[in-house]
Parts: sequence; C-alpha cells; structure tokens
Amino acid sequence: VLELGRSHTTNSNSNGNSNGNGNADQDATNNTAVAKVEQAGEEQRKSQQYQLDLMDITAVAVTSSSSSPLAVDSSLSRTDSVTDKVTYFCVVARNDKTLSIYNISMEDITTTSASKTGSITTIEPTMVYQSPKRVSCLVFANLPRNENTSKDDDDEKKNVAAIPIPVLISCDLAGDAYAYSLLGRKGKRLLLGHTASMLTGVALVPSRNSNDSDIDDSNNDYHGDCIVTADRDEKIRISRFPESYIIERYLLGHTNYVTDIASVNGEPSLLVSCGGDMMLRLWNWKTGQQIGNVAVDGSGKIPTDLATTRSSSDTQGDEYFVAVIYDDCNRLSLYKIHHDAKPADNEPEFLLSLVCTIDCPSQPLSIAFEEGNNGGTLLFVLMREPDYVLTYTIEEKEEGKPVLTEFNDTISCKGLKLLRELAAKGDISMPQTILEKDQYGNPVLQKENENRGPASADAPWNRVERVEIARQREKRQKKRRLQRADAATEQKTES
Repeated sequence: VLELGRSHTTNSNSNGNSNGNGNADQDATNNTAVAKVEQAGEEQRKSQQYQLDLMDITAVAVTSSSSSPLAVDSSLSRTDSVTDKVTYFCVVARNDKTLSIYNISMEDITTTSASKTGSITTIEPTMVYQSPKRVSCLVFANLPRNENTSKDDDDEKKNVAAIPIPVLISCDLAGDAYAYSLLGRKGKRLLLGHTASMLTGVALVPSRNSNDSDIDDSNNDYHGDCIVTADRDEKIRISRFPESYIIERYLLGHTNYVTDIASVNGEPSLLVSCGGDMMLRLWNWKTGQQIGNVAVDGSGKIPTDLATTRSSSDTQGDEYFVAVIYDDCNRLSLYKIHHDAKPADNEPEFLLSLVCTIDCPSQPLSIAFEEGNNGGTLLFVLMREPDYVLTYTIEEKEEGKPVLTEFNDTISCKGLKLLRELAAKGDISMPQTILEKDQYGNPVLQKENENRGPASADAPWNRVERVEIARQREKRQKKRRLQRADAATEQKTES
C-alpha cells in the first residue's frame, strides 16, 4: 500500500518520536529508528498508526504500461525490464497546487503485500509540477510526434516516429487546461481556456473507431481526437486535440453547472454528462445534439460522479450502462442506454432508463468500471470509512433485469483486503464529499444571481438585446459629458 510520499508511520511508544517520513531513506537516524521498530516484536508492530490524510487531494489519474505508451521511455521505468512488468503511473493533484507524478511497479506492491512487518513502502514522485491554480480534473493523452520519415529510413526510426508522446492534461479552477510532459524533461503548454469560468470535467474522445478505415475524407471533416471540457457555466466544449484552439462545437442544454462527463465505452460518438440541474444527459458530440435525458433518482441530491461501461450477454447482446453517485447520499444508481428503433417526432432516438438502485454502506466518493479477471465487468466504488472500497458486478435476474450485487472474490480483491487491514490499524481521513462547499454548506459551483427587484424575474444577463442597451447607455453618457464640457466652456467665456 503506497503513501504517495506524503503520509507517515507513527510508533506509539513511550517517547512518542516519529520513526519515519517521506525522506527516511536519506536520513541515517530515521533509518536506524525504522530498523529498531521492525525488530521490536509483534505487539509493537500492532501498535503502529498509519496516518493517511487524503483531505488535501483534489484530483487523481492512473494509467498502466499495458494501456499506455509511457513504458517505452526508459527514464520513467523503475525496473530493468519494462516490457515484462506492469507499471502504473499515478498523478496526484493537491490543494497546494502541486502535481506529483509517481511511477509504481507491481514489484513495489507485491513486496509490500508479502512483507511480514506490515510496513508501508513510501515512493517518492519522479516528477513534481506547480500548477498556476488548483487542479479540478485530470486525464492522460497521447500526443502525435511531428517527425517525418521516408522509405529510406531504418525500421527503428520509423517505429520511434510512430510512438506518440504521453502527456498529462490538467484542468483548473481558473478555467484553463494545461498539457504537462511525462518524459524525462519537464515542460507544459496551455491548451485552452474557458472565459471566466471553472473547469469541472475533462475527457479525451476519439473521432473515429479503430476499424473505421473506409471513412470518406472528401468533405474535409475532422477525424482526429477531441478533448471535451465541462465548466461551471453549463457548457460542454468540444475542441480538437492537440490543435485545441480550434473549437468544433458546444453541447448546450444543462441549466446549471456540469459536475462530470464521460464517454460511452464502445460508442465513441456518445457522451454522458450530469450536473447541478439534477439531470443525466446523453449527447452525440459529433453533431452537437442531445439525444436523451432523464432526471436522476437522487431524491433531490446532486449527482457528482458517473462511469460508463459496455456489457455483453448471450441473450441481450451489447448493452450500455451508466452508474451515478450523489452528494450527501449513499445511493448508487444504474441506468441503461436503450436505442429506440422508431422514435416519434421530436423524441430522442436514445432512452435512458433506471434499472436498479442500491444503498452503499458509506458515502460514495468516486466510481469506475474495470474489466475483471474472468471477463466480467466490475464497478469499483470509493467510499468513506470503514469500507473505503467495495466492488459490485452487474448480474441479470431470471426476469432479465440487471441488478448490482456485491463482488466478494477474495482472490481478485486481495489488494482491497490489504487496504482495509492497514486502514483498521490507524486513522485514514476521507473527505466528506468531492463537491466543494462554502461555509454555509452550499456548493461553490452554484452561481450567485441577483435576487432583488425586477432582475430576479427579468434575468437581464440572459437577454439578447443587452448589447443594444449598453450601446444606448454609452451614447447617453457621452452626450452628458459633451454637455458638461460645453457648459464649462461657456462659463469661461463669460468670465
């Protein structure tokens, strides 16, 4: 279990001194103290307190070498054989505006799991960035290389030119998105900005399927990757990547801030979003149309996070599901995306319907679908203590209705068991919610609109004629300034 270089292990002996910190491997005194603790015996090991403070973490992103080209760069690998061992790359953003990039191999995790002392392995970040503002969301991306090759070049040069460059995209509360280098040399670049807003979600979507080789490019349509960003002002923006200064379109329909966005696995043209308007919306982002929506079943609670997956069955074929969690609510909802073969006039061609709802034992904080070892789909739910992480699987009952059931495979979930054992030894501080709130308990994303006089009903900030009103106001002010200047000139003349 990894502390990501910020937590510490405390020995509850009589002198109360700390026996380890993030720099213990460089301090001889601390190394001696750690060695004494490891030799103290079983009773003393049981008394160790693992104090993990997760309250200052604002965003996390994880990828593996099996699904990312990060492992091709030897400077990022902590093992001699990169291709034979799975390596995880974890990025943690904190309230102090730091972006810490960690390179974690499976050897680190298995060594800790097999440790008889139960000690925690502290891994220092391989790279640390300082972001201009607090980061709200993260995503990994691959940047194509601009290296031209010819038929005379050797195979090695052609292979290197075909490998994209891995980058990290971070979005902050100032409305800006930056791309950070993950290779040996540090560097960053501003990708895009939402004017006077806060970014709340980011996703990278391909414009075509991997098997779409017969696309007609004669109409000059764009077929590259796109970056999708959502903000506090109800907007979802589709921009080209890496040419993010080219905006493809906007997805407009939310009536309040957007809390999360996610692409639909297996359907690259579909996008799902949720927000403070208590709505779950389905989009065809290639056309900019909203093709489905449903009011979330959160009993008035704000949806904070969503995850999508594709499930295959012998009876139903490919099915698409959306899982949603809420703020200040233990509820977990599962929605299904239906394709309406014969939609009526002015009706969406896709339908979102609620298939099941369960109550988690603790407040859910984040969710993600992953493929299980047996080919099934698992839903991982991060939650508050004392459960921390639970897994669920989608099963079909006899009547064919999907339901969420808790997954208790001890072999597949041995990492979760180890996490709970370590959590039981000490105090892990989990946040109350992932939705930032003010001192009165209201979401910070909620905009303060004028509620006095006619402005509350008039909403002048939404009126199209506001530009003409401002122009007429400027004319009147200019006229008054000229009149005052003429009056002052006449007064000087008379005197």
